[in-house]
Amino acid sequence: MVFRKTLEIDELNYEKTKQVLINNGKSVSEQTHGSRKILFADKSICGFSELDYYIPLSSGISSRQFNAFLGAFTKSLYNQIKKNSDLLNLKIDFDGVSRDKSYESWSLIKDKEIFYNVDLSSAYWQMAYRLNYISKKLYDNYIFKDDYKEAKRYCVSFLSRENEMQYFDNREISRVVCDTSILKQIYENIRHELYNTVEKIKQITEHWLNYNIDGICIPLKDLKNVCDFLDENNLIYKINECIKIDSLEYYQKGKIRKF
Repeated sequence: MVFRKTLEIDELNYEKTKQVLINNGKSVSEQTHGSRKILFADKSICGFSELDYYIPLSSGISSRQFNAFLGAFTKSLYNQIKKNSDLLNLKIDFDGVSRDKSYESWSLIKDKEIFYNVDLSSAYWQMAYRLNYISKKLYDNYIFKDDYKEAKRYCVSFLSRENEMQYFDNREISRVVCDTSILKQIYENIRHELYNTVEKIKQITEHWLNYNIDGICIPLKDLKNVCDFLDENNLIYKINECIKIDSLEYYQKGKIRKF
């Protein structure tokens, strides 16, 4: 659904607008999808709630392009499930932690010594394709488009949103809550596949320094093993050079970071 800025209603007037429509005898309904409320009158959209935040996107794509991309992702996901119904039964578990630090390994790195951050590119997007949730065509179309970096992450995280409809026309059943458990499981599977992948990388390193949901910092001696593993699993990644400043901080990608 494409939201026009002209239909956005601020928080102060949203409920007032809804009540005016009800008082005027309109058949009013309200869809809540995530944090967005969409107001309908006589089955036509007439407004939506103003959000107190906006999703940060690259300046290289417009809201219309973003919405079109979300539509393409959803269509591909449903088509993949239609072709392989076993995807509905897939459940990937993860019982570790998604981020951690090794102060022992950090202490072995000398000040001004170089180490490496290995970062999975568009990690959620890669995992969605790895699990066959999106087609090869869609995957290839966007995997190297940096302007869609945030969009590729959002399309997966949006799977966990609630979706319900409230009716204000005195019908017997006034509230319908959509069962989104399958979409939430898909979201969990993609996340857990990513976490398990990073866990496998961690297990082949001798002295990992830290890791998070889509990357790991390692000393030079572990770099080849990690790259070989990622290459063997057809995963796309970037290698960022880091420099330890002192016992508390290091330099990476133009920024000073705290360990």
